[in-house]
Amino acid sequence: AAAMVRAALLPGSNVNFPQITEICDRSAAEPSELEGAVSLLVAALRDGYADYRKKLKALTISNEMLYDEGALRHFRVAKGLPEALERLRVTKNSGLGTPIDENIRMLATEVDKTCFAEGGGGVRSRKSGQLSKLTGALKMGVGAATAAADKLAPRRSDKGVGQLGETNNFYYDQKAQRWRQRGEPDDVDGATAAPAPLP
Repeated sequence: AAAMVRAALLPGSNVNFPQITEICDRSAAEPSELEGAVSLLVAALRDGYADYRKKLKALTISNEMLYDEGALRHFRVAKGLPEALERLRVTKNSGLGTPIDENIRMLATEVDKTCFAEGGGGVRSRKSGQLSKLTGALKMGVGAATAAADKLAPRRSDKGVGQLGETNNFYYDQKAQRWRQRGEPDDVDGATAAPAPLP
């Protein structure tokens, strides 16, 4: 699995559904390879010099691997992961465009909630060989991502994100039909800030 992750994170490589499924299936079949695969993903997320394309690929793969209990355990104990996710949750001006920045923030928030939410989050369930609706929609585009994310039921409490001590400030704007981040200007309303979080 580590070799597959390494290949997926190479510059110029595109992460696709079959590749992610193959990584997840290999990790499930060979649990001894999980630590190496997770270490590579966390290293990419922590690397201050890695470009945001690499970080987005690492987040996408990580999000899917969190359906495996063994992978979840390795992510939870990975040194520096909470801090890396905290930085990625506020990504702006990555040079890849606003929609990609939003995808990075959304995936970092989802990985953080699964790994470190109050109450310990938990392993998600899915049928073998299926990608999560969120990751699949992100690969199809931001419009589809918002539609898929809107249909997903909340998996755990949004009271906070555990060790980071911050509340989740993403919300779905029914009027604009998209996910937004409270207090962050965006193109929906002419670059004015979204409403501040409720007390």
